[in-house]
Amino acid sequence: MKRNAQNSGYVLLLLAAAASASCAGAGDSSFEDETGTLGQDLCSAVTLVSNDADKAAVPGQLVTWTATPTCTGTAQYQFVVRDPAGVYTVKQNWSSTATFAWDTTGLALGDYSIEARIRDSAGADGYYQKSVKSKFSLNASNPCTSVTTTASPPTTTWAGQTVTFTSSAAGCTNPQFEVHHLNPGSATWEVLSPYSTMNSTWVWNTTTALPGEHRFSFWARGQGSQKTKEAAVNPKYVITASSPCTAATLSASPAGHTPVGSPVTLSAGATCGGAPTFRYLMYTPAGVWQVLQEWTTSPTAVWNTRLATPGTYNLKIYARVTGSNKSYEVTKTIAYTLDAATPATALAIRGGWEHFCELLGTGKVGCWGYNANGELGNGVVSTVSTTPVAVSGITQAIALSVGYSHSCAVLLGGTAKCWGSNLHGQLGNNSTTDSNVPVSVSGIISATSIGSGNSHVCASLSDGSVRCWGYNSRGQLGVAASADKTTPVTVPGISTARQVVAGYYHSCALLADGTVRCWGTNQAGELGNNTGVNSSSPVTVSANSMGGTLSGVVSLNASSGNTCAVKSNGQVWCWGGNSAYGTLGDGTTNFALAPVQVQNVTTAVDVAVGNLHACAALSGGTATCWGFNNRGQLGNATNTDSLVAVPVSNLTNVATVGVSYYSSCATKTDGTASCWGHGTNGELGRGSTANSNIPVAVNAIP
Repeated sequence: MKRNAQNSGYVLLLLAAAASASCAGAGDSSFEDETGTLGQDLCSAVTLVSNDADKAAVPGQLVTWTATPTCTGTAQYQFVVRDPAGVYTVKQNWSSTATFAWDTTGLALGDYSIEARIRDSAGADGYYQKSVKSKFSLNASNPCTSVTTTASPPTTTWAGQTVTFTSSAAGCTNPQFEVHHLNPGSATWEVLSPYSTMNSTWVWNTTTALPGEHRFSFWARGQGSQKTKEAAVNPKYVITASSPCTAATLSASPAGHTPVGSPVTLSAGATCGGAPTFRYLMYTPAGVWQVLQEWTTSPTAVWNTRLATPGTYNLKIYARVTGSNKSYEVTKTIAYTLDAATPATALAIRGGWEHFCELLGTGKVGCWGYNANGELGNGVVSTVSTTPVAVSGITQAIALSVGYSHSCAVLLGGTAKCWGSNLHGQLGNNSTTDSNVPVSVSGIISATSIGSGNSHVCASLSDGSVRCWGYNSRGQLGVAASADKTTPVTVPGISTARQVVAGYYHSCALLADGTVRCWGTNQAGELGNNTGVNSSSPVTVSANSMGGTLSGVVSLNASSGNTCAVKSNGQVWCWGGNSAYGTLGDGTTNFALAPVQVQNVTTAVDVAVGNLHACAALSGGTATCWGFNNRGQLGNATNTDSLVAVPVSNLTNVATVGVSYYSSCATKTDGTASCWGHGTNGELGRGSTANSNIPVAVNAIP
């Protein structure tokens, strides 16, 4: 910079400004060279690390700091320390040494700031070009590294009780603890007890505590530490409004035993300080626990035994007061026997397009109605049969399904046979040739249930897996949409199936935990997962349009573009395609991407879905139907459609129901069957082709 009289005042101003900037210690990004021109930084970055990773120690420790620069030439370093009182001191002045050994002996407790300043010697004019700071804490003891807190009683209790929290900390001596708390539903934390060594045992009086989940945070630091916290743990604790349950009761109706296929109503009770909730379980003769109904406030659950095997079962409930998160507070178990079905008992009745088949307790299957594809299975092809005919060679059937123009049965021992139309390989015998007598499904040897759709079939196996075959245009076989499968393929991701059903282009499985998974087309909400997106892989059915998971299901049925589920509490929930006629029974005509509840049905034990209508069998032995009624298929002595369930006229002792496209049928506990609705193709099985809008008796299976 030139020195002369004319610019001496200007020079003084510049020097003053430079001195001010230097004293301020700001990380100046520029400097002035000797000619008075503005130069650029020669050092552009610096990092600072210490040999003490947690940046905390007791006084007396030697802490080594190392600066690493980014400079164009030779770096110089200055190290400055700011003490807890805010006073800056240069501890190591400018030199080429990149390390600083900080001796903390005798220093005050508290938080320090260590600053490394850097400049390039080529521009060493009193300025530093970059700087970096790091905090360090000096404590009276080593810092705490972790906290452990336990509660007694653990996890939950009821309002008015005391809870003792015991805390310990690792890495520090004489730790102090501070207790923080967040009420249920609140976003604001509160300090319940400030730092104290006494808080290693802290007692919480819950007399005024809100019911629900409380969150705690136990902070720890070494005694004398100035840190806000050195370690923390965040336990949760549930307060119930009432005292826990102390006793439980469980009974079954019918008491003691009943034949396979009859519904069993479980009634639970509990002595609790508040409203109890129940979980219903079953221990099978095969030695497997199954959930009949997940936690519910309902004191009753219906056990649908239609797919059960004879033998002795243990029925159990868990009970706990509402709001408790304990596994259970009390439990009760009773023994129950399922007798073999009597020969006269009709176990199931199912309908296709315009034909029906019925499964008897004797193992025989009889079919009637349309037979142009051999779907009646009696060895002939005819236009119709107005009375039941025995399916050839079927004498030990245990499960039944009926598709659009084919039929299938599971036989004792787990093999499966199908008959009728085979255009898409739905008979599963590695061909596409129709058969008017049953043919064996390839590779199926341990089936427990079977479901038939439009042109595909699925079976659940004893190991909980599901296999499907036939038409696969929309991924309804559980594999990516592809060519038809004339032999079974395994559905990925299903391992606990108890029942399987099939609709027009979709399939669903009921799992052992009472939830449902579906796959295939989803254009009308057939998969029930609240999306409307097709999936060839199984997806979980939602509880409703708000989300969650449908649970407590005991049986399913599907047809065309919808599915219905019977829950253990007797409700029926349906999803998928609706119509102007009210196919879903929820009082609307809207499609449902997730399950909706059928109105006027609270005691269902079985459900059957058709093209535009559906029916349910009720625990009292009656039946109810909803939807399209132009042929009298609702059975209420009218031909008027109904958006909600209406009672079927003059029908008692109902066990199961089945529907075709325009007809409905029911089996009765005395082994007989009745049908109503469209009869033009012999669907009513009474020897005529007349329609009927009230139930008429089906002729006996020969």
